[in-house]
Amino acid sequence: MKTILLNDTLKLFKTKTNLLNEIEVNFDFFSVVQRPERPLRLIKYDPDKKIIYIPIVLENGKVTDRYILYQFKGQYFEQILTTKEKTSYGNEVTPSTRARLQMRIERVNESAFAG
Repeated sequence: MKTILLNDTLKLFKTKTNLLNEIEVNFDFFSVVQRPERPLRLIKYDPDKKIIYIPIVLENGKVTDRYILYQFKGQYFEQILTTKEKTSYGNEVTPSTRARLQMRIERVNESAFAG
């Protein structure tokens, strides 16, 4: 019998300023209660494009219909920066949305490393 372990400290996500071993999505469940899928699947993965779709959540916890995209580039999942894009899920992702999420990710990362 072979045991396979997942290294939960392996940094797989690359932002402009940090390498991360996880991306946390905190949200208000009541903002997604109308979604039909159960279990709820906010984070999606496209294996053909090797892209992870992470929902953008407003500061009040409301999940938007927009995503930040990370594509696997050989060693890391790197944030994709495009001008404007329709995802395969039909949601529009704009540069300003990406910039706001990037700032939010960096603030979360700074607070995580502060203590």
